[in-house]
Amino acid sequence: MRRNRLPIIFYNYIKFLPKFFSGSFIAFLFDNLIYSYLRPLIGITYSAFFAFLVGASTLFVYLQINSVSKLSSKKKAFIILMFIGLGSLIINIIFLNIIEFSLFEIFNFSFKINSFLAGITKILSGGFSFLWSSTLTSKFLYKVK
Repeated sequence: MRRNRLPIIFYNYIKFLPKFFSGSFIAFLFDNLIYSYLRPLIGITYSAFFAFLVGASTLFVYLQINSVSKLSSKKKAFIILMFIGLGSLIINIIFLNIIEFSLFEIFNFSFKINSFLAGITKILSGGFSFLWSSTLTSKFLYKVK
């Protein structure tokens, strides 16, 4: 008879979440600062991509220091984290475009995008990508020390 592993997986995820949250909060601060600064200058896609690179690298360094890697190779862990991060980036870009489309086309906001508004939309889209990346990172890459 096979035991149901769902409660164990959920428990491990909940146990991992505070570590991941603190690391992703630091990474998100860097990510959001870079995105908010670059968005008015170079647009959504490029600014989200550069912000992603800085944020993912920050998260990787934090998790390497404060968690136990499930993989022995740091290079493999970094590559997998980048693929997970690419999923987050795609989610971010989709939601950023949806939010901005909603604001400007549906609600007829007629002012130019600024760093403050870019930061607010980035925070909203970040919630969706957080769920994606925290789930996959805890499943494949790291566990609590």
